[in-house]
Amino acid sequence: MKYIGKILLSETDTIIHQWIEAVSQDCQIQSAVKLTYNSVRDCLPKIIEAIATLLGESLTDQPKKKEKTV
Repeated sequence: MKYIGKILLSETDTIIHQWIEAVSQDCQIQSAVKLTYNSVRDCLPKIIEAIATLLGESLTDQPKKKEKTV
């Protein structure tokens, strides 16, 4: 999971660009008509960073399983 977080961070610009294109082309998202490129772009880096952080922590914060002794 930690590796996925690193990939997200390294591909942030690509993710943002593709997300903005998808939102602007989706006719079902009526509120997107009023959104500017900057307004969509401004919030995404923080969201991606938060997801990457959570993915990185998900493995390190879990208690290690105890092995059964026989």
